[in-house]
Amino acid sequence: MTRVKWMVCAVGIMCLSLTGCRSDGGTWQGFLGVATEDGQVLVASQDTVAASVQASLSGLGLMASVTRDGEDLRIASKTPTGKKFTVVLTRQKTPDGERTHVRVEWENGADAETHEKIMADLKVKK
Repeated sequence: MTRVKWMVCAVGIMCLSLTGCRSDGGTWQGFLGVATEDGQVLVASQDTVAASVQASLSGLGLMASVTRDGEDLRIASKTPTGKKFTVVLTRQKTPDGERTHVRVEWENGADAETHEKIMADLKVKK
């Protein structure tokens, strides 16, 4: 019986480590995924990822404007210093379900700190 309790406890700790908390006190919206050369592919729907990106931008004090471009969702914003960027979400349908490719396009050079904060909020396992 003690062995079963330890196993249940270990599984609980693993589940908690996957759910976690954001440092700003918000809900952690981590997704399983894979880092790619130009972004990340997340195991989540495009709408779910869009909501997470918008929450992330709001948490950084940035405004967001969402538009649809064919199958892509484009979330436009700019940093406090005026650097414009767009987070592009591309839907990928697979036999296992929907995935979303996320990449950030910068208008005139990237702001590395903002880029890292956006992508880190998605909490992708590399």
